[in-house]
Amino acid sequence: VTFNLEALPPGSLVYVLYLSVGKSPALRAALRIELGVETSLDLTGIHDTKQPLPNPGTGLTQLTTSFTADFVAPAVAAIPDASTALWWNICMNQDEGAADELDPALLANVSATLADLEALGKQAFIRFSYGRLDNAAVANEPELDRLLRHQEQIGAVLQRHRPALAGINAGLLGDFGEWHGSALGDINIVVNSVADAASSEQDALDDTNTAPFRRVYDKWLELFPRSTDPPIQLRRYAHRRLLAGNDAERLRRTHLHLDCALSSPSDMGTFSGNGTRHVTYGNDTFTITGVQERGLLAGDQLVTVIGETCHNSDEHEMRFGCRAALDELKDQRFMAINTLWYRPFIDSWISEGCYEQVQASLGYRWALNSINATLHSAYAALASLEIQISNSGWSTAPVDKVVFLVLTSSVAGLEAPAARIRLDNLPGWVHTGRWVPRANTTIELRDVSLPREVLPAGVYYFGLEVREPFCAEAPASPACTSPTLATKFAKSETLFSWFDWDTGVNQLALSLWLP
Repeated sequence: VTFNLEALPPGSLVYVLYLSVGKSPALRAALRIELGVETSLDLTGIHDTKQPLPNPGTGLTQLTTSFTADFVAPAVAAIPDASTALWWNICMNQDEGAADELDPALLANVSATLADLEALGKQAFIRFSYGRLDNAAVANEPELDRLLRHQEQIGAVLQRHRPALAGINAGLLGDFGEWHGSALGDINIVVNSVADAASSEQDALDDTNTAPFRRVYDKWLELFPRSTDPPIQLRRYAHRRLLAGNDAERLRRTHLHLDCALSSPSDMGTFSGNGTRHVTYGNDTFTITGVQERGLLAGDQLVTVIGETCHNSDEHEMRFGCRAALDELKDQRFMAINTLWYRPFIDSWISEGCYEQVQASLGYRWALNSINATLHSAYAALASLEIQISNSGWSTAPVDKVVFLVLTSSVAGLEAPAARIRLDNLPGWVHTGRWVPRANTTIELRDVSLPREVLPAGVYYFGLEVREPFCAEAPASPACTSPTLATKFAKSETLFSWFDWDTGVNQLALSLWLP
């Protein structure tokens, strides 16, 4: 097939012809039309509609715990390519809790492990906790001022390794940092009678009980205050409602780690079950039933969740199988899930055939539906650039990513990009944290300047490169140069695209002719 490109007016958008090969929509071969030169395309970067995408902070992860008494770092090199993050709990022993300052060796070990992750382009969901003493009813926590000093020391280490962090569990308080069984306070009360909740006997939560949790949460936001910082993850949706309140920025920074999904009617206390949870701080009381709590979470399109399933001695309450997983994990906005616990749930998804569907649906899953552009008459800028994105995943992204329009002068992978134009800081941009699930997002930009000093006359192919937010400040970080932590788009039914594993760019079957 021959096309005469010279007959087209300058600035024309040229769609690239592609052919379907075989019966699978994943098997696509593209023919670029470039001044009569025919080239082929590597099929490995084309992601089928249902194929899992190894995107930052999403998918299947594994929990590993390092105890400070005999610190063993997780085997970061063994993280499979299909996963970008591990879930790491650092459990400090009795001596650590009693010390005014954390052991420098512990902090050095944590720093070294995070550096290894960063060098590999991998990340961790990280949590610090104080181990429970033998036969003790509560965790081995220090008094609050000392705990907050430990938190500052930990924060100083984490700040040096932001590219290695997919999220920070608030942790520190309670058994394994899960905000229950704390010696310093209690932020959870469940009243079993919904009908007479107001008159039910309850242990009112006052400032003394809630202050430790609020101060730990506030300290994390003080250490990581920016929208580009790793998300802070709380144990329950009620905690987020109480501590973040109606502050839009705090809500945007605050996400969830839910334990025991699918494991009981209340998910083992994660929700209020058939009861009502009362959480009080000062004069403010937040009251919510389990049904309301689940409904609010399902309707909150800007929150993301990591977590796991767990064992329940009453096996009849556990909801194994695909139907429950696909319904409830979707409604709970799951982004990543621990595959090591509780394994019978994972095995039930494998045996019923939905394991890959769960993996593919976790987190955000973006596809490029369309890109339309018009040139200024002087060909020095795009007069308009309209991009439509769909999200078929279960959640949005917890952070606002950096996005570049990439123009290349030859077939992807054969030459360096001719130009990278940052889009996410332009007026009219809709940040990636608002590309909500099961919806289309349309972005309309005006007067996007083209660096014509590096763009001589010729045909340029469009691409989108999406990177983690820290890449705006540390573009030379391995996490910002390797394709591993670049966001990969799913295949669209309307615009052919593929991921270039050499450059980390989502290439489009669309080109622009500049005179």
